[in-house]
Amino acid sequence: MTFQAVQGGVEVVMHQTYLGHNVANVLHFRHEGAAPTIFQLGDLASSLWVMCGAYLKGLCASTWSLIDITATDISSEFGLQSIYRPSSPMQGTLGAGLPGNVAGVVSLKTAYRGRSYRGRIYLSGIPESQVFGNDFLSSWVSGALDWATQLLGLGSGFADLAVCSRWHDGVKRTVGVVTPVNMVTVNANVDTQRRRMI
Repeated sequence: MTFQAVQGGVEVVMHQTYLGHNVANVLHFRHEGAAPTIFQLGDLASSLWVMCGAYLKGLCASTWSLIDITATDISSEFGLQSIYRPSSPMQGTLGAGLPGNVAGVVSLKTAYRGRSYRGRIYLSGIPESQVFGNDFLSSWVSGALDWATQLLGLGSGFADLAVCSRWHDGVKRTVGVVTPVNMVTVNANVDTQRRRMI
């Protein structure tokens, strides 16, 4: 497949496992100026790991694990990549989990309307204890929003959380674009990841 550059784009992938399946969350950030250094990419990945330890693992079932985080400069086919992989995975702490397709959703908003300018993050590893009927407990929603809000300031001084668009009106862009996120929201609805398990 032909590489598509994303101007000012950094792709950050959170590699996880849950109930014997591999799960990945792909986040995007926008940087300006010179291409990011290997040190900047490494700092972004390691900072996200620390932030997940503080805000995310306490929302996840004990069968959820964060394995590593990879940050890649996608503004060039030959962009640098840094992988942060501690010796031990990060484990969830909240006991038994719901089926692997069950997810909580973080919505990403930008200053613009349209499908090219909004995004979602599907969170897996949902604990049974955090759902009542078809809704998440308010404490889980609040915790997920705290995690998502931390993403807004994660790359401060280097890169901003962004929505990446590679297509527009059904046509693949010549160069992908990243638009900074200015708001994150989380609702109480229990959602599904559908085919997002890999």
